[in-house]
Amino acid sequence: MSRIFPRAVSTVAVAALAAGAFSVSMTQPTGASDEKVIEIAIDLPFSGTAGNTVTSMAEAFELAVKEADDAGLPGGFHLEAVRFDHGHPGLSFDANVAGQNARDNVADPQIISVFGTFNSTAAKVEIPILNAAGIAMVSASNTNAGLTKGSSAERLRVAQPDANNYFRVCGTDDLQGPAGAQLIEQFNLKTVYIVDNSDTYGKSLADLFEVSFISAGGKVLGHDETTLAQRDYTTVVTHIKNAHPDAVYFGSTGVELGTLRKQMAEAGIGDIPYFGGDAMNEEVFPKIAGPAAHNSYFTVMTPNGLQLTTPQAKHFTKAFEHTYHSEPLPYDAGSYAAGQVEVAAIREALETNDTHRPTREQVRANIAATHDMPSAIGSITFNRVGDIRDPYVSYYTFNETSKKMFLKQFVYHTE
Repeated sequence: MSRIFPRAVSTVAVAALAAGAFSVSMTQPTGASDEKVIEIAIDLPFSGTAGNTVTSMAEAFELAVKEADDAGLPGGFHLEAVRFDHGHPGLSFDANVAGQNARDNVADPQIISVFGTFNSTAAKVEIPILNAAGIAMVSASNTNAGLTKGSSAERLRVAQPDANNYFRVCGTDDLQGPAGAQLIEQFNLKTVYIVDNSDTYGKSLADLFEVSFISAGGKVLGHDETTLAQRDYTTVVTHIKNAHPDAVYFGSTGVELGTLRKQMAEAGIGDIPYFGGDAMNEEVFPKIAGPAAHNSYFTVMTPNGLQLTTPQAKHFTKAFEHTYHSEPLPYDAGSYAAGQVEVAAIREALETNDTHRPTREQVRANIAATHDMPSAIGSITFNRVGDIRDPYVSYYTFNETSKKMFLKQFVYHTE
C-alpha cells in the first residue's frame, strides 16, 4: 500500500470565507470514532515526474473536503481525504502500484470514493477494479476518450456494466486533438511532424490530432512512434530535421516532451514551433527543455480558474491562495470541483439515509446523477458515460524565460 499523509496546511471554513474572514487550523485527524469517519482516497503519482502539479491538485481537492467538514455534515460525520501514491521516480507513474492502490481502497471499508487518477493509463488499470466493487472515481485530468467511450470503455466495466463508476470534470482527447490542430492553424502553419510515445494517452492524442490537422487541410510530413520513457531521440530528431516541418506535435508525457525539445535544440532545430497536450503542463517539461521551452504550446482540457469570474471560482481562488500561499495551477480548479461533486454526493446520501452511514453504491449513484451542480468550474452535469457536459479547453505557451503563460480558453457545449 502506498498510503501517505498530506502535508499540514491551513484551512478555512465556508462561513468564514463568505464573510471575508479566515480562520486557520492545521490538517489533523478529527478525533471522531471510526464509525463516524468517511474517507475519500486521493490516488495520484506524488513521487512521479508530475511533482508539484499533482501535489497542488491534491491540495485543491483537500480544500473542498476540509471546507465541507468544517461546515458540518449530517449525523455528526466527518470527512477525511487520504493520499495514496502510485508515482515512480523518473517516470510519470507506476501502473502496478496504481492497481494495488485500487485493491487497497476496495479492501478498506472507510473509503467511500476516490479522486484520481492523473494519467489515463493508470485510470485504465484502476477503473475495472473499482467498478467491480462499485466505488466511484472522479478525475480532473484523465483525457483519453476510450476511458468512457466506445468498446474500450465497455471492456473496463464488465463486472458492473450498468453501474458506471468513473467520472471526470475535464474534457477528452477527441476534443483535445482537434483543439491542438486549431491552435496550429491559427499560426498559419501548414506542415507538421508528429511523434507519439505509444502510450494510451500519447498515441490516442497524436492520432486524433493528425486526423483533425489533415481534415483542416494541413500536411503531415511524418509520424514516428517512440516508447514510453524513451530518452534518446536521435533518430526522431534526424527525421524532423530532414523533413523541414512548420511545426512538431508530440503526444507524450512531460519528461519525454522536454527531452525531445532539448535534443531538437541541440541539433539546431529548437526554433521550430513545438506543440503538445496537457502533459506539457507538468513542471518537469521546462526544467528539462530549458530555454528551448520557448515557442512551445499546449492544450489543457480544463479551465484556468484564475480566468473565471463566477462567485464559486472567485471563492476557490481566494481560499486556495490564502491556504497555500500560491496561485492555483491549471488543474486545481477542476480538482476542487471534483471534491465538490464527491462531497455533495456523500451529503445527499447522508440526508437520504436519515444520517446513517452511506454506502459506496449510494455515493456512486448520486455522482452519476449530478445535474447542473454549481462548482468552481461552472455548472456540472455528467452524461450517461460519466463525461462532463460542457468541458473547457485552455491554451498555454512558454515565454522567452521558459515561464508558462496563459493564452485563452473556451467551452465546448456538448450533449
